[in-house]
Amino acid sequence: MNQRSFFNGVTNGWKDIIQELMDNLQQHNMDYCVIGGLAVNAYVEPVVSLDLDIVVVAEDHNIERFPHSINLGSADSDVRIQIQTDPRYQEFIQWRGSKRQKDLADIMRIIESYPHLESELPEQVIKEIRRAEQ
Repeated sequence: MNQRSFFNGVTNGWKDIIQELMDNLQQHNMDYCVIGGLAVNAYVEPVVSLDLDIVVVAEDHNIERFPHSINLGSADSDVRIQIQTDPRYQEFIQWRGSKRQKDLADIMRIIESYPHLESELPEQVIKEIRRAEQ
């Protein structure tokens, strides 16, 4: 069983809606960046997540949306897709406390596998990681 089959099995996916979204974004030449747990899973030991977090560069595109996001779901999968379009999120996502802790854990997972990247982190993030390690 490959990773994609495993993920689709975990998410009760009868079709690969994440791949459909990526294909659609590419077909319409939309710039995007996958962020969050699924993005981290591409580089380190995967942790199961049912959320795809993605930032879409929304300029020059007519997109029907909520004030700060597009929320997508499908009867064909339990995956929930939330596309952040708020201009404040174009540079950096700020999450509620529990999400911030998960984000720090994801950063720690990356640093454990790629220690040389620690020097790229902002000092405040390094301080938060050190505090979490205690």
